[in-house]
Amino acid sequence: MIDEPEEITRKKYEWLTKNHARYGSGFHGRGYIPFLRSLNHNSIIDIGTGHGEMCRGLSPYYKEVYGLDWVIEPLPEIKAIKNITFLKSEAWRIPLPDKSVDILTSFDFFEHVLTSKVEAVLTEMTRVTRVGMLHKICFDKKSGSRREQLEQEFGDGELHLTARSINEYWKPLFKNKFSIDKNRTEPGMYKVNGALYIII
Repeated sequence: MIDEPEEITRKKYEWLTKNHARYGSGFHGRGYIPFLRSLNHNSIIDIGTGHGEMCRGLSPYYKEVYGLDWVIEPLPEIKAIKNITFLKSEAWRIPLPDKSVDILTSFDFFEHVLTSKVEAVLTEMTRVTRVGMLHKICFDKKSGSRREQLEQEFGDGELHLTARSINEYWKPLFKNKFSIDKNRTEPGMYKVNGALYIII
């Protein structure tokens, strides 16, 4: 694990957003939309949503869609969709009331979180979620094609601060909060196409 001051991490993402317009345009959760649609709930929030592609993909199937990102702005055409609300905030301070959304998602998000904030983020996610959470976590320590440029600019090009094994790090962390029920009917953790689905 790597940790660094919050202000340095924020500056890295601000620099990426300014210098690489397509950064944050990934649609990592595209393949999970059929599953999320099948849950048949009313409200959902996508954490680390970037330009908001996941929110756009979910908007036909949920009455209320929220997207949260601490630096990257949504695309204007996505921001204009009436049932989507974008929140600019850190994931350890989600500006929503307790149990205010049915489902929470994050796709290739957790590996970017400051190690000192991981448990606070998970606690905050649990606070705002009523029903369940779906997390897809990247375990690759490489930070993509911008690494060398970030190293020149900041002396360190790392963005995947918590790229750790699911068995050695993530499952034990989640198990501290959630049990495992293979029947998918009770509170617990389940695997869905390589992602973790957690029923609160």
